[in-house]
Amino acid sequence: MRNIVLAFILLSFCACAHYPVRAEFQTKIMKLRTKVLFDFDKDNIKQTGKPLLQDVATELKKDPRAFLLLEGHTDSTGPKEYNEVLAENRARAVSAYLLQCGVSYRQLTLISKGEREPEDVRLTREAYRKNRRVEVYAQTKSKPKEKISRRKK
Repeated sequence: MRNIVLAFILLSFCACAHYPVRAEFQTKIMKLRTKVLFDFDKDNIKQTGKPLLQDVATELKKDPRAFLLLEGHTDSTGPKEYNEVLAENRARAVSAYLLQCGVSYRQLTLISKGEREPEDVRLTREAYRKNRRVEVYAQTKSKPKEKISRRKK
């Protein structure tokens, strides 16, 4: 059932008419890929990522048509089921921080990738560190997307 819900979210996300966001905003999003990382077995955002998230929140509030897809990821240590939940909790942590900064929940979509899409496939500490992340993708849309129900914690 959960896979069906995730597939629906992705299809809904892709079905909207998308237009690229401003270059300045996209640059801030790209910086997040290397900054919003997490410690082993943790879902709290490292302090180094918070200023960049605040910048992204400021940009999102300027453009109500912009929205983010937040993808939670983990390294490959631990059981797959546990990593799915941990990845979702990491995406939720980024979402909660953005909401605290004044972003509308309608501008955020969360999915969990668990350990399925590693950024680095090596079995090293550095590779594991890179894989503990939330990837942030920004787009704008031409019309409001229907609200997607989200699973409660």
